[in-house]
Amino acid sequence: MFKRNLIFALMAALLVLALPAPGAAANDRYAAFVVDQDTGVVMHSRRSDAQRHPASLTKMMTLYMMFEAIELGEVGLQDQIRVSPRAASAPPSRLGLSAGDTITVEDAILALVVKSANDVALAVGERLAGGEARFAEQM
Repeated sequence: MFKRNLIFALMAALLVLALPAPGAAANDRYAAFVVDQDTGVVMHSRRSDAQRHPASLTKMMTLYMMFEAIELGEVGLQDQIRVSPRAASAPPSRLGLSAGDTITVEDAILALVVKSANDVALAVGERLAGGEARFAEQM
């Protein structure tokens, strides 16, 4: 059930991100693809076959490593991730968390998917590997 909800959340986030800004309807960089997860029927497709590059490969790898840690039982969805002063000072895009705040693993996943939040990505790396440099090595 978690994977199904996550896939739906990812699809919804990608759809929102793929919607063109006002006046950008003719811009070729925008694309969208929505499929019914139960039937496989394509509900909407706009330039879906064009080559696309991920906006943040680092965030995708952070999510991958988080999912791996969940599968291995190292973290659970309701576990808390503490935000360090370094994570709290990460440059935008960010949630705006303060040092000492906590965020659940589940909310961290959603923040990475929807917002591509740098403060959350750094906090996740610190939680999973003990620090940013070690997390980068593990990637």
